Amino acid sequence: MDEEEVREIFLQETQENVEKLGSWIVELERDGGMREDLIDRIFRSFHTIKGMSASMGLESVSRMTHSMEELLSRIREGHLEPDANVTDILLGSIDRLERMISLMESGASPDIEVEDLIDKAKRFARFESDIEQRNPEEKGIKHPVRVDEEGGESRDTSDGDGISNWEIMIESDCQFPSIRMLQLISSINGAGMEIAGSRPGKKELDSLKPGERAILSIKGGDVEAVEAILGSIGEIKYRKASDLEHGTSLRSENMYKGMGGGPPQPGKRTRNEYVRIHVGKLDSLMKLVGELIIEEGNIREIAKRIEERELTDRLTALKRTINEIQEIVLSTRLMPLETHFSRFPRLVRDLSRELGKEVDLQIEGGDVELDRRILENLGDPLVHLLRNSLDHGIEPPEVRRSAGKSPRGRISLRAVKNRGQVKIEVSDDGRGIDTRSLIDRAVKKGLVTIERARNMDEASIEELIFQPGFSTADNVSEISGRGVGMDVVRSSVESMGGRVEIHSTMGKGTVVSLVLPLTLSIIGALIVSCSGTRFALPLNSIEKIVRLSRDKVFETEGRMMMMDMPNDVIPVHRLPELFDTKREETMPCDPEMGVIMESESGKICLLVERIFERRDIVVKPLGKSLRWRSGLAGSTIADDGSVVMIVDPSSIVGAVSGGADL
Repeated sequence: MDEEEVREIFLQETQENVEKLGSWIVELERDGGMREDLIDRIFRSFHTIKGMSASMGLESVSRMTHSMEELLSRIREGHLEPDANVTDILLGSIDRLERMISLMESGASPDIEVEDLIDKAKRFARFESDIEQRNPEEKGIKHPVRVDEEGGESRDTSDGDGISNWEIMIESDCQFPSIRMLQLISSINGAGMEIAGSRPGKKELDSLKPGERAILSIKGGDVEAVEAILGSIGEIKYRKASDLEHGTSLRSENMYKGMGGGPPQPGKRTRNEYVRIHVGKLDSLMKLVGELIIEEGNIREIAKRIEERELTDRLTALKRTINEIQEIVLSTRLMPLETHFSRFPRLVRDLSRELGKEVDLQIEGGDVELDRRILENLGDPLVHLLRNSLDHGIEPPEVRRSAGKSPRGRISLRAVKNRGQVKIEVSDDGRGIDTRSLIDRAVKKGLVTIERARNMDEASIEELIFQPGFSTADNVSEISGRGVGMDVVRSSVESMGGRVEIHSTMGKGTVVSLVLPLTLSIIGALIVSCSGTRFALPLNSIEKIVRLSRDKVFETEGRMMMMDMPNDVIPVHRLPELFDTKREETMPCDPEMGVIMESESGKICLLVERIFERRDIVVKPLGKSLRWRSGLAGSTIADDGSVVMIVDPSSIVGAVSGGADL
């Protein structure tokens, strides 16, 4: 493994730990240090970063993370409360680590200032001196044993040799055992020590597998110094090989008792089941799968024209294989929302302190998965929504008390998966949207006329928030209120094939929902046509297909409806009429097929003249001229090269149920 690969792995692992640490530290402050398991998790992450940074020669980072460990030790011992000041120090170290990562990714020197944080940590933890200056008395070292380089016979050595034996084992779930061993060897050498002997031999140490053990004879450091180094390396268990101190043979099974299990068995090595893949390769693989699906459809069309049965059968088998490949590739692109949600507790904590508000953030659904490309573009919209809730939504404590509310506001970030879509809700229990004030501002800005304003319902008024340059803030602040926001949120979400919904109750709070596709790439769809125009209907939104005639459909208040089940009345629409300004007043005379589609907003029956096939389609984004059009989720290319529009059932149902046009 070359130096660049080691550097990339270091950056990835450090970033992963940093992302988790932010939310854990905020949780620690909120719980008052009562949860030992949480302290242990935070400690282990700092511990891992310390070991990795030491092996990379980042001495300042190693010292900074060590001082954070000391703080956490004092908290664990009950000598220190994780109040706001202590939390600021811990979070400050996260900021420095993020700065270091940014510098390394840009190719700059990763030198960061850490002395101020170390000094603060020392003051709070009441350090007597730096850990490097400590020289505690060794205990229990009587007759160290040295292991020769070839792992053969051992011999007793005296205390004066400064050699101690250590047994190490790589944890069974370690993804990069060779990196851990490289870190270990580099850290020992970097501390002025050396591995005088080992079993297996030195040349074989870097090929040690997860679950396997080794014996190291380390020269040049006292027991506590060696233990500090071994403890700084993540995913490695270790213990002093005390059994060897009395001349026990290296082949004795006694030395494995303290670490569980027995000696490694031939032919039973634990193999690493994980491998890191560059995301660019996954993107390329997904594109190739899309091309396979398109070409399979083209060949199937040819097979139909020439009426070649055997070719059609072979294509069916090929289709099954392509589907399996597609499923595997899609699963590799999915990432849990937790990877993004973990940074928001820190954001809410810092902004609420800046605004002088008391706010609790509740997070649900972090295990829900989304396409990596969607996740990459989701951060900014969510940050803006959280800032809006904090600045515009949640009232100051005294205002909440006078309104009979708890002085602590509540913001909820919730994700749920439903029918191939993911809904992310950002809600608060704040003041809600004052629609009267909203419409007054819109009239003053010339966004709507006074006459139109008089006839607007609550939902239409709330939609004004998405107008470019529109803001509900009385004063511009650094937090929000600059009029550059909700329109950008909507355009960003719609560019990902999603939509934004908003519901608010004056005095009770606001809910903003982002409804997103699970993946941007490939979906199952039913290809239909009506009035000569083809559409693609997402399969995950189709409840059933029915055959309709005039006697099954009735008209009420100028709208066509059908009785699906007793007491279940569904609106009926022909697809072209949903996207045209002209609406037909009567049903066609000939029976038509009806596709009943369901979303979280309700149901709708779409009339179609012909159903072609069910197939997987490659989703393409809409062009700028159509992106504004509600009711469309994207487009795809048919086998004959023509463009087919993909229907968005949720926005259609929402618009129809609200009596609005698409």
